[in-house]
Amino acid sequence: MTEHYPPPRDALDAPKSLQEGVGAPTFAAVFMRYQREIQAFLRGMLGAHELAQDLTQDTFSDAWRAGAT
Repeated sequence: MTEHYPPPRDALDAPKSLQEGVGAPTFAAVFMRYQREIQAFLRGMLGAHELAQDLTQDTFSDAWRAGAT
């Protein structure tokens, strides 16, 4: 698995499209594309696998809620 520190620039841009209300299929595609990279980034910063998993889930939950408004 390739780890990126910091995440790739396109990963940082991804939430913008979610805020434009593109819907669940696109959100799922973004999740599948970036979940591992975000989790690896957080695991590298925190040194804790389970905490990185929790924060990754929180990140996507927040992005989903932000896109729904």
